[in-house]
Amino acid sequence: MHRKKKKKKKKKKKKKKKKKKKQKKKKKKKQKKKKKQKKKKKKKGSTLFTSEIMNSYKPTGKNSNNPSIFLAE
Repeated sequence: MHRKKKKKKKKKKKKKKKKKKKQKKKKKKKQKKKKKQKKKKKKKGSTLFTSEIMNSYKPTGKNSNNPSIFLAE
């Protein structure tokens, strides 16, 4: 009886380990995605935001002093 109990415990531990590994993998994937997005954003921004464009862009109306519409693309 004692031996059986021990076996059961071992099985449970293994399952927990697997779950942890899966979570770690998920976390890594999420981080990779975030990094990729950050890189994309940076690249996009540098090509969009040159002083030339900003100087040639003269907004009219409501957002005259707010270039936020420029950023949103």
